[in-house]
Amino acid sequence: MSCIGKNIKKIRSVKKLNQTEFAALFELSRANIGSYEEERAEPKIDTIIKIAKHFKISVDSLIQKELTVNEIYNFDLFKNQNIHDGKNLKQVKIPFVDENLIKLYPIQNSTPSFVEKQSLITLPTSFAKPGSKAFFQNGNNMRDNGKGFSHGDILICEQAEHDKLRIGSPTVIVTKRKVVTGTLYRIDKEGLSLSFSNPNFQPAEIPLKELSESWIVYLNMSPEVACPQHNLQLLTMQGRLEDLEKRLRNI
Repeated sequence: MSCIGKNIKKIRSVKKLNQTEFAALFELSRANIGSYEEERAEPKIDTIIKIAKHFKISVDSLIQKELTVNEIYNFDLFKNQNIHDGKNLKQVKIPFVDENLIKLYPIQNSTPSFVEKQSLITLPTSFAKPGSKAFFQNGNNMRDNGKGFSHGDILICEQAEHDKLRIGSPTVIVTKRKVVTGTLYRIDKEGLSLSFSNPNFQPAEIPLKELSESWIVYLNMSPEVACPQHNLQLLTMQGRLEDLEKRLRNI
């Protein structure tokens, strides 16, 4: 049995397509896609070729291996780029808490079996801070009038003790029950407060006793707006990535 069914499901998840939307791209039915993903059937070779061509993935990879988020999103964007004094950039892989794991993270984040399930994202070493981790942005609480983080964005973060967090910084907070992204506007010995870009969301008050982990967002990877060559846009949140910013479209 090939990996085509698993890969179709993963591509849909990454690209935020439901079965009907995915089927329409290739003149198939929703039932066709369901049967592929449930491994009750496999698509014809001409359909496989269309899928591979559409998403710029090799046919061999689509059939023979389980695709990574990197391969689907083309996150190895600096693979063939020389942007530092003509030298090739070294790369590092960081863990990614994806859409399927984000709700489980507060409960299982320290268990070995959970860690093994996490995907990996490749970044240039010069842009990846030690101990970085990527989180799936779940929801549009940080989106307003076309700006901010969208559902499905990938937030690259560095971990920080709560007393090292910075007021006004985009922050990922992990409590004992959930993962929430917001802008920090208050922190004291009792807890912290997060505001959200979307006016439909009320600020969140998080008692210190509920806090498990705190992360500062320093890079956002969004598939929503394509830059010229890479089908994604990178946004620096702290002004520390000037070299990268010059090569990307301004928001």
